Amino acid sequence: MSINASQDYVHIFEDQFFLRVIFRRSYETIVGHEGCFGVRKRFSFVTLEYYTSRKEPHLSPVPGIRIAFWFPYGDVVVDNTWHTTWPRVTKDTYAVMDISNVEESVNGWNETARRYVRQYESLHEERYSIREVTDKIFLSAYVVKSNIKTTIKRSMMECVRAHHKIDKDRMKYYCLFDKNNNEYVAGVTVLQSRDVNQIYYVAGFVDKREVPPQGMIWLIYYAIKKGSELGLKYCNLGVMYTQGDPLSWKGFSRFKKKFNPVLIGGIYARIRMTFGLKG
Repeated sequence: MSINASQDYVHIFEDQFFLRVIFRRSYETIVGHEGCFGVRKRFSFVTLEYYTSRKEPHLSPVPGIRIAFWFPYGDVVVDNTWHTTWPRVTKDTYAVMDISNVEESVNGWNETARRYVRQYESLHEERYSIREVTDKIFLSAYVVKSNIKTTIKRSMMECVRAHHKIDKDRMKYYCLFDKNNNEYVAGVTVLQSRDVNQIYYVAGFVDKREVPPQGMIWLIYYAIKKGSELGLKYCNLGVMYTQGDPLSWKGFSRFKKKFNPVLIGGIYARIRMTFGLKG
């Protein structure tokens, strides 16, 4: 059975705290219920709502016109009160892997990634160590060591700060410490969500001048082990590049393919309109 069809796989957009971060600028209110949370924005007499779920949203009454977008996934049956948008509105494609058994998960990675994991215990302790750090230490190292464009860097830092402000107890920050130079040279931050049974990759950085190619693999492997130890079943590596996305996404998407993830995509919107106070 594929991850997408598995009944225990829950899309990251069903995590209400994740929604608060992602839609912090565009939507006003979290709506819905357990198993089907969404977001709502009110414009005078028009209300927009947005849901991603296996279950059909139960639309609560609102005044005026409501336009509800629902992205159903899995084996859910969609009735004829929900209509396909034209042109189709499609969700991003996400890279997801099962980490309930880390050893089995690693066996499915490509040969390069598996070799780097085998080297983890023997090589990384010689010069490097992985440490859990605070958000401030992570962001300070991110500013200095990340080599991405300044505009993208600022956007990612703002995203990390927003996650930490709303959801700090579930955010984990792991950095690769260079013992020779006494500094952090790479790092990842992940959201550990029991609500949707997964860890979600939020951001990362690497100083390619000082870190071996194994560095980022080690960090992802470490984050996965920590998530699996908590009993979390899935690791979501985030959005994969598809045609039409920013070209800057291509490089990291190639990196994610080393983990042989399942691509969760092809989820397109259905729409329903209501008038007056109807649900």
